[in-house]
Amino acid sequence: MNKGKDGYPEIVLLDHGLYETISQDFQYNYSMLWRSMIRGDQKSLRKASAALNVESMFPLLAAMVSGRSWQSVKQGLKNTESITKKEDELIQAEISMWIPEMSEILEHIPKQMILVLKTNDLLRGLETTLGCRPGVASFVHMSEYCLRMMYAVEKLNRPSWKLYFDFQKETWAIFFYKMYLRTTKVCIQSIGG
Repeated sequence: MNKGKDGYPEIVLLDHGLYETISQDFQYNYSMLWRSMIRGDQKSLRKASAALNVESMFPLLAAMVSGRSWQSVKQGLKNTESITKKEDELIQAEISMWIPEMSEILEHIPKQMILVLKTNDLLRGLETTLGCRPGVASFVHMSEYCLRMMYAVEKLNRPSWKLYFDFQKETWAIFFYKMYLRTTKVCIQSIGG
């Protein structure tokens, strides 16, 4: 990241030369992992982790992927505030204790997952540099993409009206939650200013 000639920040992206076509199975399992973390659904989280070859270490995988503490993931990321300074300090204090287990996870997960983790790490680095850790809204967007991916795969494997209506129900729930967030933000801004 540099300061451009016009005084605005300039982001320079370096090509690391690693590319992978993400398989539909991986997309589905990764989507299930995120949906489980967002909801705080430990049973589905364990299942998604099993599909990624690390069932026994699913809490640590969830923390690695989300960049949040296991406590936040257990509650469901949709039910937590943005990462707090206290949570960030806890993660930093405990990360060195988990290095052997993190290495074991990296040995067993699919190659596609390693590239996703690397990309997440680069994005978190940018967020830290720019001072803009993602809030609840980023999890809402992730929910939308996960929901779409899982529906696309599930309708191919077992099409049904129930699946369609469940998809519609969740899509509308996300829409109304986004409206709530926008309204709350507007109300908070108008009260404060």
